[in-house]
Amino acid sequence: MQSWAEHELCSARLGDDRLNRRLMRLVAALAAQPTASVPQACGSRAATKGAYRFWRSEWVTLDAIRAAQYHATVERVFADSGHPGHHGAERHPSSGHPRTGIGGQCKPAGVEGSLSARDEQRRGVVGPDPSSQAVWIRDPATRGNRHRWRQRETTDKERQRWLTAQAATQQAVPPDVAVITVADREADIYDVFAAPRRPGDQLPIRVTHHRRVNHAAGYLCQAIRCSPMCSHETIAVPRTNNRALRQVPITVRTTPPNILPP
Repeated sequence: MQSWAEHELCSARLGDDRLNRRLMRLVAALAAQPTASVPQACGSRAATKGAYRFWRSEWVTLDAIRAAQYHATVERVFADSGHPGHHGAERHPSSGHPRTGIGGQCKPAGVEGSLSARDEQRRGVVGPDPSSQAVWIRDPATRGNRHRWRQRETTDKERQRWLTAQAATQQAVPPDVAVITVADREADIYDVFAAPRRPGDQLPIRVTHHRRVNHAAGYLCQAIRCSPMCSHETIAVPRTNNRALRQVPITVRTTPPNILPP
């Protein structure tokens, strides 16, 4: 883990070499034991005190740490796609991480991002991509405004972060590298599908809305059922407290209908 952390964070600039080295050691220790407490992961009283001093330092900021991850990720993408390197101006990821107000009635912070993939000649996952991550929490003052949700523009909603992440990732990676934005049902947003994107970019998003499509079937789910099957797989779903190990059949179909505006 130490060598991985050193490689991933070698471009960190926290204002002091001692802080840079502490960051690498701390990340390596926490990554090696992700479920352990800070004292358990650090292994000694001195290392634990050093960790808390590190977090209290005014030089240690979320943007400064994430900028190193951003740089390492972009370099990986350029190397993987056959480009000589990333020599342009660095674009630090935008984020907000208030030091107060986390907890209580606030919702947990969320982190959104995209995955970068190589071009079609050598396809594979390179991400997750810190270049488009954003940390957010809900403002307690907005509680009770859900009834006005449909009246607001997408730019005024939390879901705008999906559009921001998609645009930021496209800007960060080479133009011939495909960007795959993988998302759950929350990203089933018409604005996301309609946003400009480069040829080859893909949006595997879990469906939540029964959308109208330009297809004889009329709606998305029926159109998919009418489409030819590409493959049939069976995956093993691990056991949980309530269910035993299961073998779940998965059918993959492709359909070309265009999604119509809501």
